[in-house]
Amino acid sequence: MDTKDLSSLSPKNNPYLIGHAESESLIIDLYNKDKLNNTWLISGCSGIGKATLAYRIIRYILTQDSPQTNSNNENGDGPLYVERTSEIFLKVVSSSHPNLLVVDGSSNEEKDPLAEKIKIDEIRKVNNFLRMTSGQGGYKIVFIDNIDLMNKNAANALLKIIEEPPKKSLIILTTSFLSRILPTIRSRSRIIKIKPLNLNNFTKVMDLAKAHLDDEFLNYLYELTSGSPGRALDIIKNDGIDIHKRIKKFIFHLTEDNSSEIQEIVNTTPKETFEKQYVSIFQLLSFFLNKALKFNFSVQTESPVGKDEKNFYVKLLKKFSIIEILRIKEKIESLYAKSLSLNLNKKQIILSSILLLKNSKKI
Repeated sequence: MDTKDLSSLSPKNNPYLIGHAESESLIIDLYNKDKLNNTWLISGCSGIGKATLAYRIIRYILTQDSPQTNSNNENGDGPLYVERTSEIFLKVVSSSHPNLLVVDGSSNEEKDPLAEKIKIDEIRKVNNFLRMTSGQGGYKIVFIDNIDLMNKNAANALLKIIEEPPKKSLIILTTSFLSRILPTIRSRSRIIKIKPLNLNNFTKVMDLAKAHLDDEFLNYLYELTSGSPGRALDIIKNDGIDIHKRIKKFIFHLTEDNSSEIQEIVNTTPKETFEKQYVSIFQLLSFFLNKALKFNFSVQTESPVGKDEKNFYVKLLKKFSIIEILRIKEKIESLYAKSLSLNLNKKQIILSSILLLKNSKKI
């Protein structure tokens, strides 16, 4: 397996997928039996390989449809593997294959996080595309990533298409929020529910991405992201390792006189880093409060609890009741929600959230 740094690869140009061989084998089996469903809906939490799986399906089928090329899996990189130097792979990367149309609302997320990303005009393009004859007589493939970002009109228009799909058409949909999808779309799709990676496969992805993490931080990222390599790599790419380690250390010593330390973290961390790590820092706070509750009830965790972490949970649980911890968690989550809707100062919100624990009368 090539060890090119995966942290810089988008699902479109990432040839590898770890941990979802069962789903790939299902596709191969149905394709070989000529029983491939017209519409597939891949669901699962963010960052675990939904779009990567979709692109592997796309490349494999386009390769099978092309008389000049064939799938190359000599390296054993999964049943749907297609060599990154192949003509089909390169055409998919450059969005130049005539039998493929991709719709992705997440590309506009930074411009307007609250806007509906996929509108009816995009779905009309899908309809027109699928009605055109395939250039090589193979499948016409549409990939709609994050279909939970569709507005109501777009969803209804898509429903009409999948109710009567053209022959030799394949529609692949992905979502991190299956419950948000119209029940009628769900019922007319073959659903693949992919699970977060186990620690072994998560570690393989991190090694392949050349993350260079020590075991303690690797286990921490695994638990923090619930087995999502995509989310973990976002933290690593956006200068998150240092700030997460510093905030972790501060939290574990909350009962000491270290208020100036968190102020220093806030003051010395660049604004851009806080912007990029804002969501993950709040996940960090909820994560440790949740682990404190698990610790209280002796619930088994994925990674061992270190000495400083254990001392923190013991002291926290001595000072707070379970109800009080839940209320603190609720206050922190409320601050986070308000900061998004009101565009509040992110540094100040993070500081206030952490000091909810520090400045409580009981700690």
